[in-house]
Amino acid sequence: MERETLKPKDIIMLTATAYQLLESSSSSDSDSGLEELALMMCEQKILRKRRRRKKSYGGFIDKYTEQKFREEFHVSKKTAVTIITHFKASKYSHVNMGPGRRTIPPKQQMLAFLWFCANKSCYRDVYNLFHLSGASFFKCLTNVLNFFHDFSKTVIKFPASETSLAHNAADFEKIAGIDKVLGCINASYFRVCQSVNKDAQGNNLLIPVQGVCDSKGRFMDVSVGSPSRISKSKVFALSPLSEQLAEICKGEYHLLGDDAYPLQEHLITPYPNHGDMTTEQKAFNQAHNQTRTTIDRAFATINQRFNKLAKIQFRRTERMCKFIVACCTLHNLCIDHNDEWELDEKELHKHRIKLAEEKSGRRRTLDNESHSIGAAKRNAIFRDPLEGK
Repeated sequence: MERETLKPKDIIMLTATAYQLLESSSSSDSDSGLEELALMMCEQKILRKRRRRKKSYGGFIDKYTEQKFREEFHVSKKTAVTIITHFKASKYSHVNMGPGRRTIPPKQQMLAFLWFCANKSCYRDVYNLFHLSGASFFKCLTNVLNFFHDFSKTVIKFPASETSLAHNAADFEKIAGIDKVLGCINASYFRVCQSVNKDAQGNNLLIPVQGVCDSKGRFMDVSVGSPSRISKSKVFALSPLSEQLAEICKGEYHLLGDDAYPLQEHLITPYPNHGDMTTEQKAFNQAHNQTRTTIDRAFATINQRFNKLAKIQFRRTERMCKFIVACCTLHNLCIDHNDEWELDEKELHKHRIKLAEEKSGRRRTLDNESHSIGAAKRNAIFRDPLEGK
């Protein structure tokens, strides 16, 4: 006959009864009663352990269907497994919580981070869901961010071979006919915790993030600045890319940027609209805008996919920067595994409006020679497609 599960107060009463029996009698009947009582208490302890194991994070997540998993984590199971495998093999996967305490499995750490990225919930919701203490979750979070900071160097990079550069340029040319495009550049601004990130006038600061993407929307370069309110051209001037661009473009390729960027040989901007544009210039600006939408879609996708980016709640700037880089790395991994995200076109439109509103400061102008070289290249790169039409 199966024994009934006792409540904790019943177990306490049984324990008190056992002590009374020990003090009052030592007969064989008492011994047999104590053995029965001890057996019952052991079974209760085992049942409590089993119930705790059933509540473990893996008990319900492993049973998720592909659709349910994607709804909760905003990535596919295949992408998650790949990330967990890389994390396991890294030096950051081991979290030592102290003597006598269990090590938190890498799978549990990474799933907690993915759920944290995909949802706007507070910290308490995350570590309660994954059965972690607050201190344990923050240790896991630090390790995962450090892992992505190192892993991003192998995922976010410009193509190295001539073949890869040529294929990328050919894919860009199919969009609107602009030749020799290496990538599209733009900057986005992310809200941060308002209580500690304000300027002297009390204005809320934003984190500027400059990104360059390829024809598929993969980030090839990401530069994250500290909380501030600076223009895109200033972000570009402060980034390492501004000094390395000529070498990266190998003398023949170029990036496409909007009118907030300085026109130069390897950074082509649209023609300024002063009301006297020619038909060719209008056609070029239209093609330029169609091609440059790639980077806007990339930023809109990470904003929509990783909801935590809507307002970054970290206090330390270093952790903010690492979190943004981690989301960009996850974005690239999703593209590599054909883990597509259906972007809401309305959200894309809102994102472009927000970028236009956040555009501040004047365009940084280079010397006349650099501007002249860029203007000449801009006139040449779209002339042939127009003549063929």
